[in-house]
Amino acid sequence: MRFFYLGETRELSIIGHYPQTMRTKNVGYNVDAFNSERKVKADIFPDFEPKYGLDLQMGANATDALDKSTLPYGFVVSEKLKKLLMNFMLPPHRFYKIDVYGTDRTYYWFHYITNIWNYIDFENTEIEVIHKFKFEVEEIKTFSSFEEIMTFKKSLPRQNTIRFGSIKLRNNFPNYDLFEMTGPKYYTLISNKLKQRFEEEKITGIGLKEYTKIKLNQKL
Repeated sequence: MRFFYLGETRELSIIGHYPQTMRTKNVGYNVDAFNSERKVKADIFPDFEPKYGLDLQMGANATDALDKSTLPYGFVVSEKLKKLLMNFMLPPHRFYKIDVYGTDRTYYWFHYITNIWNYIDFENTEIEVIHKFKFEVEEIKTFSSFEEIMTFKKSLPRQNTIRFGSIKLRNNFPNYDLFEMTGPKYYTLISNKLKQRFEEEKITGIGLKEYTKIKLNQKL
């Protein structure tokens, strides 16, 4: 099974203008309001419907995935992309309808929570310690828990950081077609099956790059 990074493209031939969007200047979207995007935590679904708006920049195209501007995580997706995603194996998620000014298309903030560390085989997962400025791997380590990794990350001198060297998924991994990696680095991965569907449906606004660090078990 192959996996790919999922991101937002910056190719002007596709998005038309960079940045593609900005947080709306229209009234009624106070960042300090009880239902603003700032009140939504990454790992907890809110008990309210977030109110969020974007202004499509002059010259920008209304692609299926939009630049999310000040949204801290997730993706801004069109109705077309939302319907496509719902046919695949997703982690717990919510789609919050948002307002996008400058287009008639309907968009949603796609918020998903993976808890990927419930599915990591720590003993066979390698973490690389790298030098930020020399771009060199200085050490390869293994850990026994997510907490241990994050404690180590916080203890590093400013010139060092960590990243995944290799990842082994346990047999209990639910075979998600989309999921988020957290901890050493933060990014979203998708399955080859979902990538192929994106290509078949000509989904616009996304950037994809193959990710080869995941070790597959027999179940996958």
